[in-house]
Amino acid sequence: MAVVTTAKWKRRHLTLALAFLGIFLAILSQNWASAEVFSSASEMKEVFRLERELVSIMDGFASKLQTKLNKINSYLEEFDEVMKERRQSPSEEDLIERIATNPIHAYKMMKRFTVDWKSIQKDLEEDDWEEVEFQLKKKKLGTSIPRDEDLHGAAQALIRLQDVYELDIRDLSKGDLGIGRERVLTKAGLSAQDCLFMGKHCFNSGALARSLEWFEEAWVMAGQEGNKTLKQEQVQSFLDHAAKVHDTKVLKGERSPQLFPKPVYEEAPFDQREKVIQGIRDEFQKNVTNMVKVENFDIDRFNALCRGEELRDVKYVAKLRCHLKGTKEHDPYFKLAPVKEETVHLDPGLWIYHDMLSPKEKQDIIKTAGPFMMRSQVQGENSNKQSRVSMTRTSKTGWLQDSMHPTIGLLTQRISHVTGLRTDTFKDESELLQVANYINGGHYSPHHDYVHKQRDPNHMIFKQDGLYIGDRIATWMFYLNDVASGGRTVFPRIGAGVSPEMGAAVFWYNLHDSGDPDKLTLHGACPVLYGTKWVSNKWIREGAQTFNRPCSLERKTKHDYE
Repeated sequence: MAVVTTAKWKRRHLTLALAFLGIFLAILSQNWASAEVFSSASEMKEVFRLERELVSIMDGFASKLQTKLNKINSYLEEFDEVMKERRQSPSEEDLIERIATNPIHAYKMMKRFTVDWKSIQKDLEEDDWEEVEFQLKKKKLGTSIPRDEDLHGAAQALIRLQDVYELDIRDLSKGDLGIGRERVLTKAGLSAQDCLFMGKHCFNSGALARSLEWFEEAWVMAGQEGNKTLKQEQVQSFLDHAAKVHDTKVLKGERSPQLFPKPVYEEAPFDQREKVIQGIRDEFQKNVTNMVKVENFDIDRFNALCRGEELRDVKYVAKLRCHLKGTKEHDPYFKLAPVKEETVHLDPGLWIYHDMLSPKEKQDIIKTAGPFMMRSQVQGENSNKQSRVSMTRTSKTGWLQDSMHPTIGLLTQRISHVTGLRTDTFKDESELLQVANYINGGHYSPHHDYVHKQRDPNHMIFKQDGLYIGDRIATWMFYLNDVASGGRTVFPRIGAGVSPEMGAAVFWYNLHDSGDPDKLTLHGACPVLYGTKWVSNKWIREGAQTFNRPCSLERKTKHDYE
C-alpha cells in the first residue's frame, strides 16, 4: 500500500513540476515589448537578475518536494528493515507471525501508523504549487525576455567573434576568450549539444566550413561527456551531411570564405583552418602599405586590425608623435591644461585626444542616455528612406540634446575648442550627441560617416529656411569606458586602429577640404570580445565651417583609393 501511494505521490508532483515548467514557458512566450535583449548591457543584466529570482523560486519548490520525498524514503527504508525477517521465515504466515508478536516491531508499526503516516498524509494534502504560482504571478517580468531571435543573435555573435579574432572552437568551447595580452579565461563553457546547435546555425546560414568545425567539436565533446547531452551517432549524421554538401561545392570549383580550399575527406577542417589563417597573415606581410588602393581587402584588413595587427610600414609609424596642443593662440581655454594630442595617422589625419572626459562626465552621459537607448537603426534604401534595424551595427543607441544635462552642452563646447570647428547643436552646426553601447560581439561593419555624398557627391543639404547645413565634415568620438577585450575602432584602408581608452576621444575629417568625400576614412567598430563598450559620437556639419575650414581651390576628381 505504501509503495502504491508513493508512486501516486511522485506522479502527482511530477505533474505539478511539469505544470510549473509549462506556466513558466507560457510567461516567457507572452508578447512583451522586447527587442534583441542580447545586444543591450542593461537588459542582459536584468535578464540575469530575473533568471536568478526564478531559479530561487524553483529551488524553494524543489526543496519542499525533496523534504517530503525524504520522509517517504525514510518510511520505505524502515519498512525494508522489517522485511528482512523474511530470511528466517519459511512461509508468509510465519513472517507475519514473527512481526506481529515481536514487541519492538509492534511498537514501530504503531509509530509508523500514528506518526509517520499522519506526517506523510499531511504533506500529500498540502499544495505547494499554489504558493509557487502566486510568486510567479507577482514577478514583474517587464520587457527583458529573450526570444528565439535573441538565441540566434547570440549564436551569430559567437560566429562573428570566431571569424574576426580567429578563435579556435576547441578553446572557445572551454570558455577561453580573448587574444594576445587581452586573453580572458572564463568559467563559461559549451556542451556537445551547444556545439551541435552552433553547427546547425552555421550550416543554415551557409557557413559550411564553420559548421564542419562545430560538428566535429560536438562529436568529440559528446564522447568526452559520455553521451550525456547527446549521442555521437546523432552528431555523426549532421557531420556527414555537412561534409557531403561542402565537398560537392569544392569539387565543382566553388571558392568562398565559407568553404575550405580542399574537400574535408582530403584534409581535416581544423588543419585547413590553420593554413587559411596563416595564408592571410603571409599575404598581409607581402603587402604592408601606408594605404590601400583597392576595396577587395577591406574585410580582411578590418579583421586583422581588430586583432591588433600592425598593417603599416614600421618607418611610417615611427614618424607619428604625441604632443601638448592649444587650438588657437588667442584661445585661453587650454592655457592651463593643454590638450594631449596623439597622431595616429598623417594623411588622412587621425588623432586621439587623451583625458578629455572625467569619470563623472562619463556617468552623466550614460545615466542621461539610459531611458533613450534602443536598437541601432540605419537609414533605409527604399524610396521613403525609413529607418530600419541595422544588421551591420549590433548595438543600442540613444540621442541626447545639449539641454538634457549641463555636461552635454559643456562637451559640445569642448569639442569646438579642441577642433576649432563650430559645433552649436541648436544652430545645426553639429548633430545631437549619440551614445552607443556594444556587448556580446556587438560591432559596426566598415562604413563611411558621410551620408549623402556617398550617393551623390554634388548633393547639397539645406534647412527649410534655406540655410546650408552640409554633410558630416568630421567625426568626434568619446570612449566612455575601457573594454576588457576587443572593441577597437579601425580604418582598414589606411591600416590604422585605436583601442578604447576611458576618457579619450578620437577625431578625423570625413571630407576633403574641397568638400569631396574621403573614401580612405572607411572605418568600423570591432566586435566586443569580452565586457561592454560605451562610446559617444558628435558629428560636425560642413555648412558652418566656411571660415574655420575653407574649401580648397582644387576639387578631387578621382577616388582616393584608385
